Amino acid sequence: MSSLSLSGLAFYMLVMTGAFAVRSAAGFGAVLIAMPMLAFVLPVSTAVSVTTALTAITSVQQVSRGWHRVAWGHFAIMAFYSTLGIGIGFYFINLLNEDALRRSLGLFLIVYALYAFATAKASPVLPAHWRRVLAAGTGVAGGVLGTLFGAGVGPIYVI
Repeated sequence: MSSLSLSGLAFYMLVMTGAFAVRSAAGFGAVLIAMPMLAFVLPVSTAVSVTTALTAITSVQQVSRGWHRVAWGHFAIMAFYSTLGIGIGFYFINLLNEDALRRSLGLFLIVYALYAFATAKASPVLPAHWRRVLAAGTGVAGGVLGTLFGAGVGPIYVI
């Protein structure tokens, strides 16, 4: 791994400060901001590691506040499918080279932005019989994308 130049380090510090300022204000979003920007100065796998570690550390306070509000049955379903997705993500992160990871990150961000624009006015409400299928799909997708691009896949679970 190559070291950052002085300007690269300054850019890294600025990005992380801005990303976590957004997280402090909104409660989420640090990785969505940091990952695309850090990919300019760090390998994607390094950026994923750094943002995931910092997000996990800063999440302790958020989790401690809302621990009693967790719907444990739903959480268990999502955790199971997320674990499957993490396994798939590890397979692909070892298979893909840095250029392919950067392109995949760009594609993911474009697709997510299009989805966000398309559903900005109203979220569709699915019938109850689709909820398990949706939980499986979002769990696997969140696990794969979280492994490839960091812990900023909260929007996948929200979707």
